[in-house]
Amino acid sequence: MNLFLYVEESSWLHRTDPRSKIVALIAVFFLALGLQGVRSLLVLVGVLLAAGLSAGFGAGLRRIARLLGMILLTTTLLWGGSTGNIRFWGPFTVDGLTQGLTMGCKMSIMIIGGLIWLSTTKIEEMCIGMEKLGVPYPVAFAFSTAIRLVPWMVGSCLTVAEAQQSRGLDLTSGSILSRIRKYIPLLIPALVSVIRNANYFSMALESRGFGSRLHRTPYLRIGFGRNDAGMGLGLLVLSAVCLRLHTGEFWGLLRSGLILVSLFFVFIVVLRVAVTRNSGRVLWLNTRMVVLTAVSAALYAAVVIPFKGFVLVPGVSDFRPGMALPPVLGILFGPAAAWGSGFGCIISDFFGSLSPGSFFGFIGNFAMAWLPYRLWWKTGLVRRADLEPLRINSTRKAANFLLLSVGGAALCALTIGWGLELLGLVPFKVLALLIFVNNSAPVLLLSLPILLVLYPRISRWGLLWTDIVGAAGVDESIQKTFPGALFIGTGILLGLAGGLYISLAAGMNPLVIAGAGLLLVFIGAMF
Repeated sequence: MNLFLYVEESSWLHRTDPRSKIVALIAVFFLALGLQGVRSLLVLVGVLLAAGLSAGFGAGLRRIARLLGMILLTTTLLWGGSTGNIRFWGPFTVDGLTQGLTMGCKMSIMIIGGLIWLSTTKIEEMCIGMEKLGVPYPVAFAFSTAIRLVPWMVGSCLTVAEAQQSRGLDLTSGSILSRIRKYIPLLIPALVSVIRNANYFSMALESRGFGSRLHRTPYLRIGFGRNDAGMGLGLLVLSAVCLRLHTGEFWGLLRSGLILVSLFFVFIVVLRVAVTRNSGRVLWLNTRMVVLTAVSAALYAAVVIPFKGFVLVPGVSDFRPGMALPPVLGILFGPAAAWGSGFGCIISDFFGSLSPGSFFGFIGNFAMAWLPYRLWWKTGLVRRADLEPLRINSTRKAANFLLLSVGGAALCALTIGWGLELLGLVPFKVLALLIFVNNSAPVLLLSLPILLVLYPRISRWGLLWTDIVGAAGVDESIQKTFPGALFIGTGILLGLAGGLYISLAAGMNPLVIAGAGLLLVFIGAMF
């Protein structure tokens, strides 16, 4: 079973330095976001398809043709009546339909560009390319390891399913929800079998000097050559042609470029700061925590990827029963689960929705696992003196878990909704509400039962994050003050509820009030 999209070829694009391909991908995202006018977008689509087909991307293009069609249809319906006075048919206007088709083309371009990158870049090249661009080694290692683990985890789930089907379990009949419910019991043994190997994985890494602070010599060597020069020249020519055909204001194009470049550099800086801070060293200098980061990311992606076909907003959001996992993993694995959930979101986006919005998807899914462990002792429902504070053995702890899990779902919806409104891709009032409902439902229905089943095993294997990092590490990772926790809760409520009210009831732009909510969350997390 080949889960991933890499195509074994020796094309010029395969031989291009991975750093050049990452920069080219950012440039494509920039052009897709900023360009206005059908002609400029069609030129960009044509060049992308030509580059992809020359690298053997034909089969991959056929796999996503249906998704691209759904994107064009959905964006046309979403924006069809949003602007203009000239009616085309019913509620749809000519300007609205043009805007919808334009947005569909933009999203399709970003998805095609992302998939071409995946089709021509090996996992090892991704890892070393990220390192050369400034991503710390433990982070790049955890991300690339998670990608390698996903096929194994999906295979484990399928093995369990086949074993149960041979015993008479029917997984094919009934409604979609009925079939999903049948898969849930199969998820537990698959999760257990995967997590149980984390200790062995950690010992294997340490025996090979993973924790060494010495300079590393990579086996894979990369370097710039003629292909990189050709790609750079081609990007310059393409940009010039597209800018010549651009019908919008230059400021709009410049704004898109500034946002993308800022997001890229902010992401790199945040990763580097996170590794060097005291709370970051609790995670990234501990081999078992790094392994749990990779395992959490792979678990998330392995559960989410099979449901990528159940699309809610094509190219942006899909039905995700796997959203039950981040709060569970957050309680069990702490900071490792937060980073793992973020990486898992990006890995799952490789299968049809990789775009600049994936940056906000990373933060939102990070938050879903971060909030439960961060505020676990600050709601007043769990006593710090409890000998087993993470064990759900009382109604108060169960209520605490559900409260923080739904809060994490709200923070995730706020972050992604605000980010895609900022990028001009999907309205906040549509996406934030949809994500909140889509995330909250599996959390309320599935998260607590999964936690009750997994906790005794994780505790017995010594993999609880509180046991691994010790009391000092826990103190560095959790919320330190009650006022800070109050800021976080107020920010979530103000940002999501206020943003939805402003956009739905008043018809105003929600960016300011939703952004103010996120700022309060950030300030609260600082103390």
